[in-house]
Amino acid sequence: IQVYHYRIDYDVERAVAAIRRKELPEAFAEMTLQGQSLDAVLQAGEE
Repeated sequence: IQVYHYRIDYDVERAVAAIRRKELPEAFAEMTLQGQSLDAVLQAGEE
């Protein structure tokens, strides 16, 4: 299996608003805002 990562431009605020509108976990919105992994966001929340 090969995996390719591509960076794309997108409206971060709009994506975060959609995550919140769908009532997904707030950590998902923070991942998008911070550009970090779920583990990093959750770990930062514990500090």
